[in-house]
Amino acid sequence: MRGLSSTIMGICLLYAQAVSAQIIPTSTTTNVSDANCGGLKLVAAAGIPSGQAREYKFHGICKILWVYPKTGSFAGYEWDKDTKIEEVASVWADVALSWNSQTGYMKEVTKTQFPYAGQISMELRCADDPVLTSVGCKGLSYTNTTGWGGFDRVYTVPRPLSRGKTTLAEASALSQQTASGPSTPPAPPPAPTSPIQRLPVPTGTEPVAIATPQMQVAPTRSSPSPGPSSPPESSGEIPLEPAVRVELQDGRAIVADGAEGALRWTIVGPKGQLMRRFPAGAKLSEHGHGHLTLKWPGGSYAAGKRKPEKSAGKKTSTSKENDS
Repeated sequence: MRGLSSTIMGICLLYAQAVSAQIIPTSTTTNVSDANCGGLKLVAAAGIPSGQAREYKFHGICKILWVYPKTGSFAGYEWDKDTKIEEVASVWADVALSWNSQTGYMKEVTKTQFPYAGQISMELRCADDPVLTSVGCKGLSYTNTTGWGGFDRVYTVPRPLSRGKTTLAEASALSQQTASGPSTPPAPPPAPTSPIQRLPVPTGTEPVAIATPQMQVAPTRSSPSPGPSSPPESSGEIPLEPAVRVELQDGRAIVADGAEGALRWTIVGPKGQLMRRFPAGAKLSEHGHGHLTLKWPGGSYAAGKRKPEKSAGKKTSTSKENDS
């Protein structure tokens, strides 16, 4: 009898351990692809707040992520606050969304750039504005040609990538600007009557201005003022050579990148992360007071203002290395 009781107690103990192992999550991790488009900014809007057809356009950065959630920590769409998240890359994205308040039909098209260039398109049916509210929607169709599956998670909810990226006040203000159209500039004041008379001159020579006795003619060249003068505007193309690096005032930098077998200009972030790579043959030029522009056949990009050198005698990052 004692042996039978021991056997029964042992079976119960093993069963309790098995049940406990199923309920308590382990600490093992697994990587999951994800994307965070919190860097999107509203650039245009129409039909807000009361139009039947509402339209939104966003531009900004989406972060490409690897997520390592603890087993059992995933709930709904958001990750646990202690989940390890690794940023793999950043891509520029342009998002266009339209929603019809009568039919509930919504379509969002997102175009991404290198290194995950492609298009994400989704169609939903939503009872309320899916950008400004957290309304539940019904998925109708979805395609993703970027090569990164982390963008797919929003469609499983489903919700658009642009949800929560603007406010009603911001969207209404931009919508009103679009409805009113560009403001008409005021008409220029009438030109004052000039005492200058232009006389006929022989062909092939420049016209000569003859001043009447009432007008004082300014000298051809003005003498330099005694006060401090503004620095001269520099201009010119910066040569694309290995190891060239141009720092920007906002913490980013433009570097000569030799990846993919071709030397080309690339923008990197403050931590060296890749933000944008430009086509081969793009030309970097500096104009104004340190303003940098990248141009290539079919497009151009205003990169921002160059970070000034610490001292005039310091060798710039764009100069050639002396031959040894």
